[in-house]
Amino acid sequence: MEPKERLKEIIKRKRIKQEDLSKQTKISQQSLSRFFNKSSKDFEKMNKICQAIGIEPHDLWIPKGAQIESMKLPDATANFLIAFNKLTPELRDLLIDFTFRISGLLGKKSTP
Repeated sequence: MEPKERLKEIIKRKRIKQEDLSKQTKISQQSLSRFFNKSSKDFEKMNKICQAIGIEPHDLWIPKGAQIESMKLPDATANFLIAFNKLTPELRDLLIDFTFRISGLLGKKSTP
């Protein structure tokens, strides 16, 4: 299951209304609707939604009930996820924020 689909499933299971989620995240209902119904990969919104509903964003990429150590992942990926899970929530947030900032810089073309 895709991370966004897992997120929708968790929101539905927790019976969180889009209006309430909008208020908690300070993301408009229209923007939330676009996020969930389009192929948008807005990780900043995903992070805000995860924080609002009380889950860690990285949990969306790990199959339900799976142990990272038993998953068939490349060694570097498995080691990263294991180390990430050992970080404090504050350090996880800093790393996620750093990743968003770097990915934004890498996507921009430099002008001479």
